[in-house]
Amino acid sequence: MAALQPDLLGLQECVFAVNQDRVIGAARAGHYATHRAWAGRPGYGNSLLVREPLTAIAAPERLDLGRNRSALRVLVTMADQPSLAMVVAHLHHVPVDEAAREGQARALAAWLAERPAAGGTIVVGDFNAEPVEATYRVMVEAGFRSAHAEANGAEPAVTWPSGIQAPGMDTDGEPGCLDYIWLAGPLRAVTCRLASDRPAVGDPTLLPSDHLGLVARVEALALIVAHALRLAHRGDWGCSSRGLPRGHAGSAPTTAPATRSAAGAAAAGARAGIEAGKIAGGG
Repeated sequence: MAALQPDLLGLQECVFAVNQDRVIGAARAGHYATHRAWAGRPGYGNSLLVREPLTAIAAPERLDLGRNRSALRVLVTMADQPSLAMVVAHLHHVPVDEAAREGQARALAAWLAERPAAGGTIVVGDFNAEPVEATYRVMVEAGFRSAHAEANGAEPAVTWPSGIQAPGMDTDGEPGCLDYIWLAGPLRAVTCRLASDRPAVGDPTLLPSDHLGLVARVEALALIVAHALRLAHRGDWGCSSRGLPRGHAGSAPTTAPATRSAAGAAAAGARAGIEAGKIAGGG
């Protein structure tokens, strides 16, 4: 987190009572506003950190997915740019309960379909589902594209487990790809990679999460020329999400420069850079 300093950081399985999300947001100089949505109990759930100059333009929305899971949606923007919906989700973790995850994914997709955002929608989180499962197909059929698959042609082989060793950690299931950054609308994944995949110095069993993170550089398309010209001076957008240990959870990010000439912006129909990331956690 201290190195990445994302513009948007999504977290799952945060313990709000000890301000885990705010401690993470204070890792360096960036100033973050915190938005939360409980899951299962009031003091625990999903969180989104929004770094200035990005701001939330509406109250956060929460979707109860059942089985102690939820989704958080926050509309963000910078200056007078089109709004971007940032969503943090965490689905049911028991490996054999594929039908439960599929139902949660359908509920999430329907909920988001009723809430389109002009600048597109980014969903990050621990879906606890392999690419061969129905949950993955639900998201694709709803118009979402995986940032990692879009940028690299395939999903990573494994996002869980990370290699961390800890008392009480979840060990159910085989290693696989469970975590995703999903894009919908005028967005394109330029790059996407694993993150938070290096153990602590001197302790190969200590990592940030039992899930690996994902970091994507995303380009936002179809912004009007005036916005692109402003971005030529302002720099880039960024976003990301992170969870903690697996039972299956959700990510972290970076930043993407978006400078271009006025003529180039007009010819391209205007574009802006966004970076989105995700780190997973347990549950």
